[in-house]
Amino acid sequence: MFKTGDAQRLKRQIDRFNVPMFIAQRYQDTGSFEVLALNARHESVTGLSTQAIRGKPITDLLNAKQAAAVSRKYEKCLTEKATQRYREVLDLPEGTMIWDTTLQYLPMPDGPDRIIGSAVVLERIERDDHDEIAFEDMRYLATTSVCELGKISALLEAVEQGIYAPDILSGSAGMLAGLCRTIDSRLDDIRSAAERRIAERATRAVTRSGLHLIKDAGDAPGAQDEVDTAIAALVGLIEQGTQHDRLRRQAG
Repeated sequence: MFKTGDAQRLKRQIDRFNVPMFIAQRYQDTGSFEVLALNARHESVTGLSTQAIRGKPITDLLNAKQAAAVSRKYEKCLTEKATQRYREVLDLPEGTMIWDTTLQYLPMPDGPDRIIGSAVVLERIERDDHDEIAFEDMRYLATTSVCELGKISALLEAVEQGIYAPDILSGSAGMLAGLCRTIDSRLDDIRSAAERRIAERATRAVTRSGLHLIKDAGDAPGAQDEVDTAIAALVGLIEQGTQHDRLRRQAG
């Protein structure tokens, strides 16, 4: 179980679990990793599919920072040959999610060793639309500023082309001053909108900074849940079978 090279067969095996699961291994002797299969629950939650991700390094599936952090966790699991549990934030097709992830080490008789992963979504981070709203405000204010500048430009061009005598400018000084004040006010509104947005982002960064870090097992709940325990037991049985097969081949 979990040892076949057939991705669809691997998928059928982990589809038996009603918790997001995946199987991964090192990608072509590199520092990156690839996901061999996702179960149906994982596909439903994340929007990924086994067919779409098969044969691709995780650097193609996640942004550079997240891919590097995930690779370090996978590497630690393989190096220590021990279970790893941690929390992580991943940007996926179905949105940004906070996961409680468990990795189980699975030795392989031939080929690279594998990782059996299971995960639970702790929280979905809703898309932040504050930037979009702020930029909509800025676009409106910038447009009105351009309109006011257009009025000044039209008057000056008319004087330059001889349509109006230069004396008209002295009579229009009050109007020009008013237009300049309007433009200055619009630019000040743009600056204020940008400053508010920067302050809002800083506030959220302080209150939610812990959610965007990959945490070690020590920060996760102390006891593994029933699913993790069951998967660990399965992997243990598989590992015992692998060791038995090796001893039998050596004896033969």
